[in-house]
Amino acid sequence: MLFACLGNDVSLEAVLTVFEDADETLVPGFGFAWFAADDMPAAYRNGNPAVLDDNLDGLTRTLFSDCWLAQSGFGHPPAAPQPLYDDDLMALVAFDPADWPALRAVLREHLDPDIEGALDYTDPGSAVFAMLRSLLAPDDQLPVEDALLELVSQLSAMLDGMPATLTLVASDGDQVLALRRAWGQDCAPLVFSNSCDLVDGAQVVASQPLDDGPWQSVPAHHLLVLDREQPAELIVA
Repeated sequence: MLFACLGNDVSLEAVLTVFEDADETLVPGFGFAWFAADDMPAAYRNGNPAVLDDNLDGLTRTLFSDCWLAQSGFGHPPAAPQPLYDDDLMALVAFDPADWPALRAVLREHLDPDIEGALDYTDPGSAVFAMLRSLLAPDDQLPVEDALLELVSQLSAMLDGMPATLTLVASDGDQVLALRRAWGQDCAPLVFSNSCDLVDGAQVVASQPLDDGPWQSVPAHHLLVLDREQPAELIVA
């Protein structure tokens, strides 16, 4: 399960309540990321179920942020713990190609050598995040949404008919961007709302509706852009 919110200050306690209400606290592997006081992403990730983590007690009462990404069930190595992040961006990436070993060799050609050399994991999600970072690296003025659209274009060429699904949620602290894409098969579910009772006042993206309020599905092959100052925007991807 994935979750992201943008807007008013939301406590970590509220974020973890999302997983409690969805019966996700016993799922192995969870993590969350936020923008710290220095405006850089920070992350907490644990391969065990959240219910077994005694370190969360103090954090849930004291940690607040106006931008969160969280996920449960990211699995075990060789999959990277999520959320993923660098100095400017944090992301949740689920990429599932039909033949990853074959695709990996092609994808590596599109990675910045320094970014590739620093990778701790070589799973599909980590590689796609490295590809996004490589697109952003030469131009710090390039909007993240433009880089994501270019990412889709390059992946489409690389896949060359290979079935795959991609769900990617990223944030630079000012926006949350959610990509729902697939090639040759159905997309994974992704929904959004601006009236979720669990995080009042924040815009939310999730893999499933979290309450009985109004939720909209992110259409297949679209990029959702949530902005602090602008209405939600959907872009064909």
